[in-house]
Amino acid sequence: MVRRNSDRSGARCVPVRFVEGDLSTPDTLPAALAEADIVVHAAAHLGDWGPPEKYRAINVVALEHILNAATRIGRLQRWIQLSSQGVYPARHHYGTDETVPPETNNIDGYTQTKAESELVVQRFVREHDLQAVILRPGFTYGPGERNALNTRR
Repeated sequence: MVRRNSDRSGARCVPVRFVEGDLSTPDTLPAALAEADIVVHAAAHLGDWGPPEKYRAINVVALEHILNAATRIGRLQRWIQLSSQGVYPARHHYGTDETVPPETNNIDGYTQTKAESELVVQRFVREHDLQAVILRPGFTYGPGERNALNTRR
């Protein structure tokens, strides 16, 4: 799923069919999900600082909208949620594994809402029998990454 004006050139060699939708526009979501069997949800509002409401609008509220749309359609076989290692409590993590629940009292909007988004997915697992997995990568980046890597030479 891409926004109408998104640059798609980075994926032109990948055999994928784009569908247009926008997480901030809930009425675009059902059509975008109509033929989806598996969703890898990697979209998020990024950044270290900013109003928590701005992060919550995309990372939590929009996630709920897209999960509701997928549930109504009833076709989805698997939801894969990209979260963040930042949801772990601030401490040494030797021995930490996926059974550690997300810290729900974070100091920044991004990690706070990533933790909240995990709780949303877990609720859909319980209440709607959503087949889901939550991944907590330490770092995610790719071509065009402009938030965490200094790629200027």
